[in-house]
Amino acid sequence: YPEPELPPSIPDATSFTPPKGIHSSPSRWRDKPRTKHSSPLKPSKSRPLEKPSKKSALPVHRFEPPQREGESSIQEPSLDDKAHPARQVLAFDPNGDKRKEKLALDEEIAKLKRDLQVVSKENDRIRLMQASGRILSFADEEEVFNVVRRHLVDSETQPPPPPSQQLLKAALNPAALLPFGRTTPVVATAEDEVNITDIKSHHPIKMTAEEELPYLQLFSPFDVTSTVAILHSDGEQPLRQRRIMTFRSKDAPGLFTSKIEMVVNAMNSSIMELKVDSLEPSARAELGPFVTKLCEGDCNRSMQRNIGILSWAMGEWYQAAVQRAYLWSKLDRELASKGEFLQAIAEARKKKPARRAATEELEKEAQSASTPSFKKAELVHFMGQQAFEFDIPSKKRSDPTSSVRLEWKIDFDWIGEAQNKVAVMIGVPGKWRKADQRGVLGKLPKLFEDLVEGGQDPSLAVKTIVALVVGEQ
Repeated sequence: YPEPELPPSIPDATSFTPPKGIHSSPSRWRDKPRTKHSSPLKPSKSRPLEKPSKKSALPVHRFEPPQREGESSIQEPSLDDKAHPARQVLAFDPNGDKRKEKLALDEEIAKLKRDLQVVSKENDRIRLMQASGRILSFADEEEVFNVVRRHLVDSETQPPPPPSQQLLKAALNPAALLPFGRTTPVVATAEDEVNITDIKSHHPIKMTAEEELPYLQLFSPFDVTSTVAILHSDGEQPLRQRRIMTFRSKDAPGLFTSKIEMVVNAMNSSIMELKVDSLEPSARAELGPFVTKLCEGDCNRSMQRNIGILSWAMGEWYQAAVQRAYLWSKLDRELASKGEFLQAIAEARKKKPARRAATEELEKEAQSASTPSFKKAELVHFMGQQAFEFDIPSKKRSDPTSSVRLEWKIDFDWIGEAQNKVAVMIGVPGKWRKADQRGVLGKLPKLFEDLVEGGQDPSLAVKTIVALVVGEQ
């Protein structure tokens, strides 16, 4: 029998395949050693680390093109390291202003050098003409004239136009016909359009200036007279007008007088100067600081040299001061007779229904005689008085007396509206304060303010407060 062939000692990789089954299980794969791949960032062990040599390496010569003269002085601005490069944020340069100034000076020097070249060429041409006796044409006539105009003719020294030309320019300017102040353009919208057929009012009536003046004077408590004079025109200033206006009280002549001087630019009708030459002495304490603020410009832009706000503030002060003077005069007249004043206080302390009827009668009397007849001397005496103090008469001489002090101060807001501040202070003996356990005396000033703000006549409010004080006696 033939002898069987033995299997090869070394299996062939192409013909031999490992059997499948338990021999190729994952448990055997875990036991097989794996080759660890080293990180490509770490230096390999095959190449030893190169130690830096102590000998200095030879310098590498590179060719760099020479910079031009203009490029050496101008450096490109560096970008900020903290910002993203795409944003192109420039780094902070503490010498940025100086660099800009240096660049401006360099540009000016370059222009002067170019002008010097043009002038030198022109001088050579003139010198050659004088030497040869021939007439040579300009190399660049326009450039020569530009150099002469820039350096010899100053624009600031040009003579101003004559007054006739200025007046013609002002007449052709529609803004010169408008009143004082800056004009603001008004844009009409679709909501502002009005159908002419739906207008219920009458057509405008054509009137002359003399016919319109009485209607305009209804809104002012003053009679205004003015004079206009043309000022001498200087070389640097435009055509100016000086207007001097005098304000006098219309209903009671002599209570208020003021004189205002105003310098107006005739070209654009703007106010250049505004000052109050004379102001009523009784109005200086309250109206004077506001007038100074407007004229000197220590305020916002809309208030500076605003003649409208100034005249309105004077009218507001005059009307409020007249009402205050009437109140002081009325109280002074009532306090002159002790019996009448005590009787008025007794009427104010009646029972509630009767007191209400008496109050209505007093209000009707006050409305019917809202402007009682007082002499002008009495009103002038109390015109600028901000406080009025009087003693409450007692029924017996041995009884302690108390006093009442009324304060009425006039202030102004930024548009010239008057703001009246009315207050009352009560002066009573010390034992009354100790006996006042409910604190009624301390609530009287607030009660007076509420009565006045509620629309009650100040004289009636004073009688109410005095009646309450007398009731505490």
